Amino acid sequence: MLAVRQAAIPADRVAVQELFAEYLRWASARVFDEYGVTFDAKEVLLHDLETIDTFLPPQGYLFLAFEGDLLAGCACVRKTGDHVAELKRMYVRPNFRRKGVGRRLVAEAIKAAQEATYSLLRLDSARFMLDAHSLYRSCGFRERPPYEESEIPPEYRKHWVFMELNLEVT
Repeated sequence: MLAVRQAAIPADRVAVQELFAEYLRWASARVFDEYGVTFDAKEVLLHDLETIDTFLPPQGYLFLAFEGDLLAGCACVRKTGDHVAELKRMYVRPNFRRKGVGRRLVAEAIKAAQEATYSLLRLDSARFMLDAHSLYRSCGFRERPPYEESEIPPEYRKHWVFMELNLEVT
């Protein structure tokens, strides 16, 4: 049975680190293969762990998904501006894909952002992540131009899709 809950830090730190590291290794390899762009997954992981509070209440959220006792995925929300938040580190392990885990994580992120009175939820996603884009569109996200708060350096933004969801009309 699928369960999604807010991560408790420090108790869930190892699980969060495991998922973030797995996601970043995968993304780093795919971004290099697709675009010849490199980023240091270990450096990003260290930064995420050092600043994990940005993904925790009251201004952020870090959701963990479990199928029974098995860790299936994660999704984070962080504040990026007045009434604006960003969906980050959305990741579902390969064995749990196409089973509703991603949809449930996105739904929890949207619900949390609405309850925190954010009016916009944004995200950036590499162009090759077509299944993710389809999921986001089905949840109401629409493409938009790049936004300055994105972690993606301007010179690489041509390889990314930027989206947002107006939370005031969902």
